[in-house]
Amino acid sequence: SSDVCSSDLFSWSLEHLSRLLLRSFAIIGISEQRLRLSYAWHSFKFMAHFLTRECEVRRICTVEEHSKDMTIRLENSFTASTKLNSILHKSIYADETVEIDRLLGQVVAMKNIQVDRNFSMNFRACLMQISHMNSLITDLRRFRVPYDANSTDHEQMLERLWTSLRPGIRRSGRITSEWGEIGFQGHDPATDFRGMGTLGLLNLVYFAETHPQAAKAILQFTNEPGTSRYSYAITGINVTAWAVSFTEARVLRDYYYANGARLKQFHDVYCFLFVAFYEEWKTKNPPDVMSFGIIEKEFLTKMHNFFASHPRTLPIPSSS
Repeated sequence: SSDVCSSDLFSWSLEHLSRLLLRSFAIIGISEQRLRLSYAWHSFKFMAHFLTRECEVRRICTVEEHSKDMTIRLENSFTASTKLNSILHKSIYADETVEIDRLLGQVVAMKNIQVDRNFSMNFRACLMQISHMNSLITDLRRFRVPYDANSTDHEQMLERLWTSLRPGIRRSGRITSEWGEIGFQGHDPATDFRGMGTLGLLNLVYFAETHPQAAKAILQFTNEPGTSRYSYAITGINVTAWAVSFTEARVLRDYYYANGARLKQFHDVYCFLFVAFYEEWKTKNPPDVMSFGIIEKEFLTKMHNFFASHPRTLPIPSSS
């Protein structure tokens, strides 16, 4: 009917107005999370609900076809609502596999939402994206198993790392100081993976095999004489911890929702951080490696701010 069409058009207009407001405030440095806590935003939501008789969740999921931006807006709407935030953390983030049908019914009943096919499809698609992110975070925890020197798979991965970084060069044995040539601390690299487990090794191997020129350039840099160079492999394991932290905090959700939340995308986040830290270290040019902690802190703040700008791609610098 014409009344329904007018109502849908009005809801569509208000939803796009809200997006315009969010983008405008973002330009002047006010994040969506901060704006949603303001009196002005609560007033806007009240007027929008009064005029359309629809809650924000329905408006978000009915104005257009599903996109990663819709998922993020729905996620932010859940976070800003006391009741929906409880559902978000207890029933969505807490589970590897989201029970979409149950949550749909729960939210519909709580918000008294009029369900149609468009809303149902978009709401399900949003929850499916969030579910994929949950699965990735769970997989990262599973991969953090301790390194086992008796595991053929683990030992083969370690050999692949050596071969990728030192092609044509044979070591004198498995337990040797030569591991220091690629940045391990002792004679047995297995002891260096205690923090991140085999996930740290997976990342190192992926970077060395996928971006061999960048990996070798950074290794050469770290092996230059002097006291101002960090250890390649040890720093690489630290980078794994940074990538895990950013992923678990969902700071990178724009990137994952745009490209897929799979292990390959996590590896690419790792590669980006590894090369970006190398570039940062060269720019800072510290007098010695004792400056690592200070540079690390500044770098992580810089990366957090960059990820907050909602990047959809993470280009790997040249490392030249």
